[in-house]
Amino acid sequence: QVKALLQSANQLTLRQALEIVSPLSAPPQMDPATAAAGSLEAAILASLRRYAVLVHGVWIASYDTEFRGSLAFLREHVLHVFAHSPHGRVTAEAVTTAVRGHVFLERGVRDVLRSVAQLDPATREWSLKLCGGGAEAAWMAERFPDEVENQRMQWARRAADIASNIETIVKNPGARVLPNRYLKLPLQAGAGGATPANATPAAGRVGMTATQASPMAPTDTEALRQVALRFLRATLTAVGVVNREQMKEFLRSSVQNPASILHGCPTAIVQKAAQECLTTFTASTWILKSVSPSTDHIRRALIAAIKATPAFTAKDVTAEAERQLTEAARQQNANAPAVSITGAAAMTVLKEVAEFRQGEKLWHAKTGVVSLNPPPAGTLK
Repeated sequence: QVKALLQSANQLTLRQALEIVSPLSAPPQMDPATAAAGSLEAAILASLRRYAVLVHGVWIASYDTEFRGSLAFLREHVLHVFAHSPHGRVTAEAVTTAVRGHVFLERGVRDVLRSVAQLDPATREWSLKLCGGGAEAAWMAERFPDEVENQRMQWARRAADIASNIETIVKNPGARVLPNRYLKLPLQAGAGGATPANATPAAGRVGMTATQASPMAPTDTEALRQVALRFLRATLTAVGVVNREQMKEFLRSSVQNPASILHGCPTAIVQKAAQECLTTFTASTWILKSVSPSTDHIRRALIAAIKATPAFTAKDVTAEAERQLTEAARQQNANAPAVSITGAAAMTVLKEVAEFRQGEKLWHAKTGVVSLNPPPAGTLK
């Protein structure tokens, strides 16, 4: 529940979490009233530590899929500046000084600011959206002083690495930078105080030690796969049909583009996402495998009818799709009624995979040669 809340809202206070999150069940040996009080609080805190970092009483998601590659470093830098501000308020100048003169990086800092904070027009200062004028920080300090101190120490340990990361991207702001390339997170000691030789850094995970890998960290295959899936679906929804080679090149350039949400995503994950959500339309083109589970069977029948003829009318392909669906239904039940496809449903599929040529008064399957543009960030949430 905590993970879902952070993925949706990006930041959360403990008091909010205590009001929203409910225990799934109490252990058999525990009194339900006790389970609903202290143990729930402890469980929520443990989840917050795993998926978020504490900044002036506000728990902020350690990783945001909107900010990848170099932008992930910038987000960590912005949160670090907030963490070391006296009252959780900073000026834009305070956070952009480190990247001054680099337009892309300055814009990235402003984007991060807008995602986690709000601007006071009177003072021109940014404050965390949920800090409540310092009330949340005071409440956390009173109730959980050890937790607040532990989080403060984690920020202090990360300071040198954060500065080094910023220095790296300032020297080469357009480079393809993976979030884990330059991070040197302190490793937790193994048995006898030794550092495990095979420990892997939890890249981009603000304030985390290396062995505390998280489902929200950018190293997590599932999180990256979901980002790639959303990117692919948004791109194909905009054009319907795409040339295979053109799409491959578009994905390669998107992975290398610092401004793209796919920046730094491993090629293998992008390829796996493409195999999962794309399917062959013609020998040289792709379309989405699924648009809506409730109507995919109608879409498949219409697409099969469209692929069978080079030029067609809406009436002809609809009739052929209805025939195929009726035949399939009657193989299961001889008394099944004839299947009827509405004009609106047919037209939705036609517009997705075909184009109408006014001179011929006929529809033709799309060639897939289109101008591909990165989908707006809002469509990827």
